[in-house]
Amino acid sequence: MSALNPVIGRFLGSVKEDWVDFMLAHVDPMMTVKRVMARVVSIDSETPDIKRFVLKPNKHWQGFKAGQFVSVKVMINGSFHERCYSLVNAPTDNVIELGIKRQANGKVSNWMHDNLHVGDVIELGAVGGDFVLPNVLPSKLLLIAGGSGITPVYSLLAEALKRQADLDVSVVYYVNTDKDLAFANDMVELAVKHPSLKLNYVLASSGEAGRFSQKQLADVCPDFAERSTYLCGPQGLMGAVTKVWADKGISDKLTQEVFGLPAVDPNKP
Repeated sequence: MSALNPVIGRFLGSVKEDWVDFMLAHVDPMMTVKRVMARVVSIDSETPDIKRFVLKPNKHWQGFKAGQFVSVKVMINGSFHERCYSLVNAPTDNVIELGIKRQANGKVSNWMHDNLHVGDVIELGAVGGDFVLPNVLPSKLLLIAGGSGITPVYSLLAEALKRQADLDVSVVYYVNTDKDLAFANDMVELAVKHPSLKLNYVLASSGEAGRFSQKQLADVCPDFAERSTYLCGPQGLMGAVTKVWADKGISDKLTQEVFGLPAVDPNKP
């Protein structure tokens, strides 16, 4: 019997914690024993299918590094679902921002777009990801993004310029049309404040000029091979960029984030 005591103790402790959280939720859902909860502060549409959710977490939030993602837990029709989403903003003590794209048949992304409102409270899980800046910033930085891959890339951009206001940064952002430019106003504001930032928007709707190639990249960023580069976007873009870097023997200068983090439940996108 004594060997079971630690197991029983942990079980009872879990039951007690869940019960306390259940009772506290009737007073304030932000009050928990350990769980990280966050209240929705604002919701804005960045593009027709991307929304920015600004959240204020409770005291249990441990922070994050620019470029990382966080898991989000929501209840839909009586069942819990968990997904990972990239954080948009540079780390602060006050709020976190998520850029969430509505996915076709995506259970959680569609629910958040249609049902999450200002004032609602959701649960946050673990923070993860190695798509982060080094402690010592490189002298020149190139950020390449495609579509909603701009989400972690913008976080890196904001953090880099926060740490070094005159950092030489070039952003190359590939989208279908100008309506698909997420966080464009934020980036323009950064460019006005930081003249060392160069923004390049590449539209697929412009034809051949809107397709990635080594020549196209060199036209907008002639010294790309000399820059520490961060890349996030659709598989086709990432494959093309990776090949160019490999062919030039500069793969060690390229850091990638896999576009479209896998859902915790692979059977329910």
